[in-house]
Amino acid sequence: MRQTDRVTSQWEQRLTAALDQALAVADGLADQRVAAIRRARPELSPRQVIGVLEREFAGLTVVTGAGTGMVAAVPAVGLVAALGLAGADLVAFLTASAAHALAVARVHGQDYRSVERQRALVLAVLIGNAGSKVVLNTVGRTGVRWGRSLAATLPLRLVKELNRRLGGLLLKKFGPKAGLVSAVKTIPLGLGAAIGGTGNFVMGREVIHSTREAFGAPPEVFTGSGPEQH
Repeated sequence: MRQTDRVTSQWEQRLTAALDQALAVADGLADQRVAAIRRARPELSPRQVIGVLEREFAGLTVVTGAGTGMVAAVPAVGLVAALGLAGADLVAFLTASAAHALAVARVHGQDYRSVERQRALVLAVLIGNAGSKVVLNTVGRTGVRWGRSLAATLPLRLVKELNRRLGGLLLKKFGPKAGLVSAVKTIPLGLGAAIGGTGNFVMGREVIHSTREAFGAPPEVFTGSGPEQH
C-alpha cells in the first residue's frame, strides 16, 4: 500500500470512529440542551431557542479548537501531548456538531430517534451544500426542507444508501480540512491556539448554515413533541 493510501485509510478509520463516538452521546445531549434552555427561559419562542443554541455552539467550537494549541504552548507538555489531544478535539467538534443539529431538529418537532437517520442528518450538515444536494436527489424532490423528509418519510433502505454516499463525501471534504487544522494547532508559542480556534469557528458556522437550510424557518410556537421543560 502506498504511503498516501495508508494515510487516507488511517484518517478514514479515525474519522469514522470519531463520528461513531459523537453519535453515541449527541442524541441525549440534544435533549438536555433544549430542555435546559426552555426550563431556564420558558418565554422563549422556537426561533429564540435556536438562536441560543447557535450562539452556544459557535462559542464551543472556538474553545475546542483553541485547546490543542494552548497545550502546545506549554513547554512542559509540548508537541507530543498536543498531537495526542488532536483526536479528542475532533471527537469534541463532531459531538458538538451532531448535538447541535439534533437539538435544532427537536425544536422543529422532527423525530430523529433512528441512529441511521441521525447519521444521515449529521453527515449532510457537516458536508454542507454538496451533502444537501445528495439528500435532495435521494428524496426525489427539489425545493423542500430535506431535514424534515429525512426525519421520517424517506425509507430506511434509502437512508442507509445515503449514509454510504455521504460518508465518502465527508472524507473528501472534511478529512483533509480537519487534518490540516489539527496539524496547525500543534504550532508552539500559542500561535496554534488562535489558528485552531479560527478553523473550528469557520467549520462551526458552516454547520449552523447547513442546519438552517435543512429545516427552514422555525415554528411560531412549540408543539407537544420534543423535550419537556420539566
